[in-house]
Amino acid sequence: MESCLPTSGEKYDGHFPFFRQPTKVGEFSLDEKRDFHHNNCQKKYISWPLKRPLDDGQSVDVHFDLNLLLDRAVRKDDSQLDERLDNLLKWILKNQEKFKLQDRKASFNSLSTDFVCYRGLITKLMATPYENREPWIICATKWRGTIYLCAFDTEQKIADRQRETPRQKAMSSWGYKFEQYMMSDSPGAAPDPHTPAVESAEFCCVLRSRLGRHSVVYGAEVDGVDPHREDSDGLSMAQFVELKTSREVETPRQRNSLQRFKMLKWWAQSFLVGIERVVVGFRDDDGTVHRLHAYATKQLPKEQVRNQHQAAAERTGSLVQEASGEKLFAQQLPKQQDFWSPSVCMNFAAAFLAWAAEQVTDDDPRAVWRFEFEPRRRRVTCQSLGRTERYRILPDWYTENVFRPGPDA
Repeated sequence: MESCLPTSGEKYDGHFPFFRQPTKVGEFSLDEKRDFHHNNCQKKYISWPLKRPLDDGQSVDVHFDLNLLLDRAVRKDDSQLDERLDNLLKWILKNQEKFKLQDRKASFNSLSTDFVCYRGLITKLMATPYENREPWIICATKWRGTIYLCAFDTEQKIADRQRETPRQKAMSSWGYKFEQYMMSDSPGAAPDPHTPAVESAEFCCVLRSRLGRHSVVYGAEVDGVDPHREDSDGLSMAQFVELKTSREVETPRQRNSLQRFKMLKWWAQSFLVGIERVVVGFRDDDGTVHRLHAYATKQLPKEQVRNQHQAAAERTGSLVQEASGEKLFAQQLPKQQDFWSPSVCMNFAAAFLAWAAEQVTDDDPRAVWRFEFEPRRRRVTCQSLGRTERYRILPDWYTENVFRPGPDA
């Protein structure tokens, strides 16, 4: 019998679930060839245009040409698009001691962790109650009590990628070029956008947290460290800044898209790892960033309400201007409906983990369950695939070595 989980947002409205402050437990780097390095060689630092950080709510004018050397960018090739959990598993192999219980005499035969995945997968779950177009596939394998979750491209996404136009490919590269304008290899150094952007390199942090009843270890690619907030041990995620690009808002439709979709994902990505600030480069249609704006992560859910009030006021012509420059209302505006709720996002993610834990029963490193989100039917279905190579998550090199006693055992 097919099991399913409803995704309608109203089913998950309620108190915010328990979510433990994420703790950074490690890091790793991927070079331009996507080779794994157990170090921070790809760590970058924010280079502020005015030599001082943008505080929350502040903007600054800039001129970044995101098309500069775009034709020479180093992009991921097709073979690098299906890495699954491999790099995170390599990190686990090199950090087994971080999963051992305090009782050192106990045998090490489990990670003592409920779920292992990437942040992007949890972000996808958090956005699902408000997603009405893009389906997704998540596969799961349970081994030694831990469920490994991995996102896979749907047939629709594969087809969309194959049909990408040159302009679509260029736009997908603009975000990487923006990061090149904003980051350098060392604190205080100037960025060098006059070299081709390397889109295939990454710096990743590994975090441990708990959502609802379940412990989770997840990897997350991060952008740059603010040199003004760098801590000595490198463990605080508040030192990082999330960098994003977006079309400059000129119409109500663009404002709606920004608040309804982009801000949700910006908030989810940053909140999940404890990043407190998102800096957005607002660009035109030609790929030139003219303005930077800093948002506090905790304020992003409130931006949708504030901007909806502003839009309603503009429609009714009821704006007045104070000496401070703040826009107020000459008449009481009706209460606006939130586009999205943080509680709904996190409650659904917690519900999915609890449901997945019930569905994935066989403890077998080769057995796979497939979870598929159907936007039109507002549900996620679960199917046991048995042993399959198509969606296999755990390779032999991992299962044969992760619990093997080390030289000091």
